[in-house]
Amino acid sequence: MEEHRSEDELIAAVATGDEAAFGALYDRFARPLYALGLRWLQDVEDAEELVNDTLLRAWRQADRFDPARGRAGAWLFGIARHVATDRLRSRGRRPGPPVEGALDPIGHLDVDGLAEAWEIAAALERLPALQREVLLLAYRDDLSQSQIAEVLGVPLGTVKSRTYHALQGMAGLLEPIMPMTLDEAAPAARTSGGRR
Repeated sequence: MEEHRSEDELIAAVATGDEAAFGALYDRFARPLYALGLRWLQDVEDAEELVNDTLLRAWRQADRFDPARGRAGAWLFGIARHVATDRLRSRGRRPGPPVEGALDPIGHLDVDGLAEAWEIAAALERLPALQREVLLLAYRDDLSQSQIAEVLGVPLGTVKSRTYHALQGMAGLLEPIMPMTLDEAAPAARTSGGRR
């Protein structure tokens, strides 16, 4: 049941003290938060702590989440950004006087973009393996449908059918956060790796 609830619904349930909803939220966000923690903090232990601290803060602050101000993923990644900044400061990585033109290693990140990328990756994980495979080969590896058929050892028609159903599945999974019809998704498949 929990796996079918949106992140917004899970956070609303967490705000009421629902431990099952918190567990589902943890399952959905632990891996992407850990990956961001590794990238930001360059340390396995710190990345693990970032996951725990971020989700603990989310548990405590869930009643402050306002879906009108943004998606749940962006809210959580914003918390993670603050946690990472705090950890860097506590490790003595406090920057000295600002250097002209230097970027804050965390501050310049597009949190909304990261959240959107995570939501796409999470939706991709929910597709059946055969459908996920063709999308990864098309979009990640930039292969044409003919090349995908060759790599997989299946007829071209099978690749086209799997791609169609995969895009349809993704559109359904992502519709609550980024409305897109299958007609809008199909041109992207033709111009990216899904070209013929």
